[in-house]
Amino acid sequence: MQLSGTNSKRFHLSLIFFVVLLFGIDGVQAQISVSQQDILQSYENDQLTVQELSVDSESILPLIDQSGADQTWDFTGIEFDGRIEGSYSVSPNTGDAPGGDNPHFSQADFILAFDIDVYDTGEDVPEGFEFETFYTYISIDDATGEGLSYGEVGTFEDGNEEYVVISSPYRVDFVFPLNYEDSWEYEFEEEMISMGFTDNQDFEVSVEIDSWGQVITPNGTHDVLRKKIIQTTAESGSQGEEIDYEFIDENGRTVATIEVSQSSEEISASIMSYEMATSNEPVNELSSSFQLNQNYPNPFNPSTIISFDLPVSSNVTLEVFDMTGRRVAELADGHRSAGTHEITFQADHLPSGVYTYRLTADGVSMSRSLTLIK
Repeated sequence: MQLSGTNSKRFHLSLIFFVVLLFGIDGVQAQISVSQQDILQSYENDQLTVQELSVDSESILPLIDQSGADQTWDFTGIEFDGRIEGSYSVSPNTGDAPGGDNPHFSQADFILAFDIDVYDTGEDVPEGFEFETFYTYISIDDATGEGLSYGEVGTFEDGNEEYVVISSPYRVDFVFPLNYEDSWEYEFEEEMISMGFTDNQDFEVSVEIDSWGQVITPNGTHDVLRKKIIQTTAESGSQGEEIDYEFIDENGRTVATIEVSQSSEEISASIMSYEMATSNEPVNELSSSFQLNQNYPNPFNPSTIISFDLPVSSNVTLEVFDMTGRRVAELADGHRSAGTHEITFQADHLPSGVYTYRLTADGVSMSRSLTLIK
């Protein structure tokens, strides 16, 4: 079965909004800037997320016309009828996730894994086609400052085939540092594969940071930049245009969106809330089976202690990766008994930076980040 155009757009864009991450703060209204370092630092923390969806076009429409400097967009009067709840984490791309054997996805430095607990878009979804997990393949190009997205893979609850989106050569989601009145353009081809069907489309994209100000939602007030994305495609001989607005806070996360489809005359919106996951609130079933603890001290130089808890004896590996996804150390590889284990990581030979350490026990994994400062 092929996903309908409306549903596939809703599915795809729901994930795109989670590519930019992380926990933000409320504050006094101010013009902000988002740097590459803001994004990299935010990769250290797993997040619990809630995305609320609305097609209340009458209430959404006035927010589109507010553009320029020092704006206030109030989303509290919008009726939201859909809801997506879940959790996400970012880890180096080691090729182990669904789609990892695809040569196109191997270019990505990171994988953003989004585990879905509630998926109610407010629309009818065919039975057996509710999404369970999304994996988005992303990179940040140090030379150009571009935040790139190579595509995504979605898995379904009932074990159906994967939903795959390949963006060639890639989408340029950001150019860092991100500031008011920045703009860029790019082209890409999108191949969507679902349930035995394949659909290819060519897109031209124009991006502009057209506004700054504050977004007010039931979840709080946020200083933001507004990113306007105009995406055009030739479809059945006629031009189809989508206009999306993403409201991005100073930590690089998207706190609200507005989507306008010129072809279907649909207007929709969403708001997002984020909460840092703790040991008492497992991000997914991995952390309820075993626990990988934050290293101590952190930041550190040149050694730190990594501990983990095993509820049962297991075959485990503990590895450390740099921000390009290259493995720089293997700290454990073998059988460990149930209980708490501590391992010292010596980083004398490594440069300062943010690293990810990953524990795998009997086929399931959990990752955290550590910071080496010399």
